[in-house]
Amino acid sequence: MRRSIVISLFLCFSLLVVGSTGDPVETTCSKTGNHDLCLSTLRADPRSSSADIKGLAEIALDAASAKSNEALNYFLDLLRGEGDPVHSRFCGTCIDTHGGNVKRIIPEALTDLTNNQFASAKESITTAATNAQWCEDQFAGSSPGTGQNKAAHDTAALAADVIGTLG
Repeated sequence: MRRSIVISLFLCFSLLVVGSTGDPVETTCSKTGNHDLCLSTLRADPRSSSADIKGLAEIALDAASAKSNEALNYFLDLLRGEGDPVHSRFCGTCIDTHGGNVKRIIPEALTDLTNNQFASAKESITTAATNAQWCEDQFAGSSPGTGQNKAAHDTAALAADVIGTLG
């Protein structure tokens, strides 16, 4: 009787170990709030095929930086052609927030990730997501950059989720 319990426990443990050595991208993405975005973002980067979870977090931060940079450039282009002073002010605010994400906040998150300061990295990238949402919210439903803000927000939130799996 005791021997069968030991064998059963061994088999259960073996299955857990084998199950946990699967695809790190799938395993990580299953712990995020946006599984599909996670898979498409991480798998789009060839580094993901050999990355550990920390490497996947770096890839997610790089994607968040790229999306914030796209939003920044969109609002810079929009500002050049904007005649409405209210929209010009909103565009200027979005330029400041996305520019801050690209130049300061996301690089800080990457430095913190590199230094294994996961809580600080997550806090920084969460701020970047909040900034993108704030840019969108100031337009009160009439933002010309909804797609860019959503992409910047969602990839930053994804990066926060991935970093959150590290501890």
